[in-house]
Amino acid sequence: MHNHPCEERDVVGHIANRTLSKKHLDFPREQIGVFSVKPAALLEALRHDFPENNFYIKSVYNAVAKLRAEVLDGRTPVQMLVDLVTGMTDYSFDIKFNQDGKMKCFFFAYNPSVERMKMPFLEAVGMNSENKTFFLCGCFLTNEAEEDYRWAIKKMKEICFIDISPSVIATDRELSLIAAINDELPQAVHLLCRWHRKKHNSKMKTRLNLSGKRINELLSMWTSAVHNSFTEDDWNENFAIFAGQPEFQFEDG
Repeated sequence: MHNHPCEERDVVGHIANRTLSKKHLDFPREQIGVFSVKPAALLEALRHDFPENNFYIKSVYNAVAKLRAEVLDGRTPVQMLVDLVTGMTDYSFDIKFNQDGKMKCFFFAYNPSVERMKMPFLEAVGMNSENKTFFLCGCFLTNEAEEDYRWAIKKMKEICFIDISPSVIATDRELSLIAAINDELPQAVHLLCRWHRKKHNSKMKTRLNLSGKRINELLSMWTSAVHNSFTEDDWNENFAIFAGQPEFQFEDG
């Protein structure tokens, strides 16, 4: 036998020190999720939370495979998805099968309850580099008060805007929401949504009670004033021209 004092560097790579135990497996199972996690990211998280261990990437790959098999419980991922949605009363779904009886399409939709439908819903979407929108997050509100909007935006900052904050935000003319955005995200430039501006044009057309060429000219002037105003001075100048039209001149009394 060869006996001598054991130093830390002699055992740091031992298999017992790099094997994932139950407490290590509970981490991705409870905190991250076994289908969304990437082994490399999980390895980094494990090393951060358990610095006393010397994990290897191969051990992490094996652990993720084991956890996924545990969750699937003999089912395919598609079968697990169907079982999951079937147990949710707030969801409706339907399946299209091919000639071999295999699933070709899987449709599902969320059916909010009557109680939730009566609550205002704040929906936030983002835009990618291809000018395509994607759902970011949503929040049911008791009412459209500045305090509620402020709370929702704080949650967005905590969950969605961890590494980066939006530089531009477009909304409708909801004054409570705009005030909350200005307070919570002061670095973001606020814009009025173009779709809502066009909707406002239709209301303006009704209020002016005009028709034909003249109403189109006024709407064109308004659109130009909005789209071509890049500074406050631009807006003041363009709006003065628009507001100076005869249709907006009223006699006192």
